Amino acid sequence: MTGQIEDALQFEGETYSIISFTNALFDPSIFGFDPVMMHTACYRGYHCWLVIDEGTLFLENLNIQDKNNHYPKINGVSSVVHPPDEIYCWRYEGLNQRINFTGQVRLGKDFIQDLYVHMGVQSATSFKTVLEISIIDGRVHSVENRSEYFESKRGEFKEKYEQGSTIELIEEAFSTSLEKDIGAGKYGKQWMGDCVQKIFNRLCWRGVKSRKS
Repeated sequence: MTGQIEDALQFEGETYSIISFTNALFDPSIFGFDPVMMHTACYRGYHCWLVIDEGTLFLENLNIQDKNNHYPKINGVSSVVHPPDEIYCWRYEGLNQRINFTGQVRLGKDFIQDLYVHMGVQSATSFKTVLEISIIDGRVHSVENRSEYFESKRGEFKEKYEQGSTIELIEEAFSTSLEKDIGAGKYGKQWMGDCVQKIFNRLCWRGVKSRKS
């Protein structure tokens, strides 16, 4: 097993790792891609760099390996082989492609190298700074700093990992669900349900307002 390359997101001048989300921020199938494994550090076949600029989400760079060698232009930008001397993947740069994502995303910054796990996606408990952002139709709705909570759980996943790999642990390591690293109580499933409900209510309110206008 290998630690996976994470997507990155630039927000307010800082670069964060995308740790988990309610649903993927970027869907390759929208552009006709059928990704295949790039290498052992990228089983899903792609990774990308996104930017939130003035509250709006954009896809900026994309590395991808397509099953059918299908690499269409995206927002007028062609792909190039990357790196040039070895065919690991094809790369798009400077896309400035707006992404109409609706959901929540958890971001991590200032990774603690001693807590690295050589399998799957790194745990939120391994970052000093953790933010959770709610996005509706590609626009930032709210931002919450969750660093203190995840600091209280620091090292828990690393400890489980060192006790030995099980099927359940492997599944958890590769999970990008927002429920990963979340315990019971305030920050458990009830908390997750409340967050999803807020987004749903906001969307319903916008729908009612639109029908009235």
